[in-house]
Amino acid sequence: MFTMGRNHCSRCSGICNRLNQLLANENAASACAVNRLCYQINFLHYVDSNWTETNLISMLKLEHKLAGPSWSGICANRLPLVKVSSVFKPFIVNLFPKVYEWDWERALLKLAANKVIELSLPDYKGIDRIEPNEARDCIRNMKENERAAVIHYVGLVCQKDSARWQTCALPLVEVTWPRERIFITNIQTLAWVSLLENSGEHLPYLIQSLEWCLAPLSTQNHWLYSFTRLRHNSKPIASQYPEAILQLCSLLTPNDPRYLPYNLKEALEIIEQTQPELSIDKRFIKLTKLLEAI
Repeated sequence: MFTMGRNHCSRCSGICNRLNQLLANENAASACAVNRLCYQINFLHYVDSNWTETNLISMLKLEHKLAGPSWSGICANRLPLVKVSSVFKPFIVNLFPKVYEWDWERALLKLAANKVIELSLPDYKGIDRIEPNEARDCIRNMKENERAAVIHYVGLVCQKDSARWQTCALPLVEVTWPRERIFITNIQTLAWVSLLENSGEHLPYLIQSLEWCLAPLSTQNHWLYSFTRLRHNSKPIASQYPEAILQLCSLLTPNDPRYLPYNLKEALEIIEQTQPELSIDKRFIKLTKLLEAI
C-alpha cells in the first residue's frame, strides 16, 4: 500500500502488514477499521488499487463476516468512482434484503437504498449501471420505508434537472418499478404524491404514468393541502392543473366518507372556479357526493 514513492516502500509495507493483520482478526476493532477504510475507499483505490481490491473489495462480499461494517462505510459516504463501484456491482445488486440482517438505523438504510437507485437511474450510462431487471429485484427486496426513500431520492434528482422528469422519472415508473399489488401501499402512494407535488409542469403526464402505482388512501390525510395552497407567489397547483388534480383526487379518495382527505372541498372549489366544465365530470360529481355524505 502507498506505492507512490520507492523510498517509503519498507514503511508502507509495514503499515500494509499491520492493516492486514488487523482486518484478519474479524473482531470489533477490525469492524471499526474496515468501516473507516471503506468510507475512504476512493482515496485508497487511488493510492493503491491492488491492495484496495484485494483487501477491501473482498470484504464487500455479502457472505464476509465484515460485510456489514464494510457496506456501512460505503453507504455513509458519496458513491465511489465508477472504477471502484464497477468492481463491487455484483455485490450491491444483492445488498437488499441482506442489509436488514445488520440492524442498521433507518437513516443508514435510506442511504443504502439511495446508493442502489443512484446506479439504477434509467438515464445513467456508467459501466457500473444496475440494469432495470436487477433494479426491480432490488426494489422488491426493500421494505416500504426504503422504497419510499427511493421515490423521494428520484424526486430530488429531477428537481435539480427538470429534463430528468422525462429521462429518469418516467422510465423508472414505466420500466423499472415492480408492478405487484403488494407494493402499492399507503406509504408508497404518499411518496409518489410528494414527488408529484414538486414536479411542476410535468405533473399531468406523470399522473398518467403513475396511475397504476397509486391506491385510495385508507386513512384521513393532509396530502391535498400542498395542492391547494399558494406556492412561491404563484397559483395553487390545483388551479394550474385542475383536470390532473381532479384525476389525482379520484384515484386517492376512497369510497368511504370517513376517510376523505382534508382540503378536498377546497380542491374541488378551485377546480370548479378554474375550469367550470369539470363540475359535470363524473369524477367531480362522485367526490361531491362523498362530501355531502359526511
